[in-house]
Amino acid sequence: MTSALLAVALLGLLYDDPQRLLKIIKRMRRTILPLAMLVFVIDLFAPPGIAVPVLYVVPVFIAALLWSLEWGAGVALLATLLTYGAYLYGPGGGDLSVAQINRLLAAILIWSALLVGWILSHLQSEIKEFYERYKDR
Repeated sequence: MTSALLAVALLGLLYDDPQRLLKIIKRMRRTILPLAMLVFVIDLFAPPGIAVPVLYVVPVFIAALLWSLEWGAGVALLATLLTYGAYLYGPGGGDLSVAQINRLLAAILIWSALLVGWILSHLQSEIKEFYERYKDR
């Protein structure tokens, strides 16, 4: 059911107005920093054992998909620093070993999201180049 809804949504995007899609993409780029700051604030006030830093995957993925690899890596680095910053300056208590493992897993997921976003972006440009090359044949 979910895959069918996703397929319908993707088909709707393919037949949508390209100018409208560009406006949506520009708006998504503007949400990267506010999303990262929102996750940081939530993480700062959450107990250390809760895996809030995993939410940094969203802004990192958006940056890697919509910007260049360098910008995506910058956002991933910022997210990793904010992950450990919230750990150092957040409230104490809780099981610190679980918190440390959560931070490590979040850092791995953040950098994995960068890689996946970059690969998808690269594939998108390759597909676009392929269609441009062979559309007149």
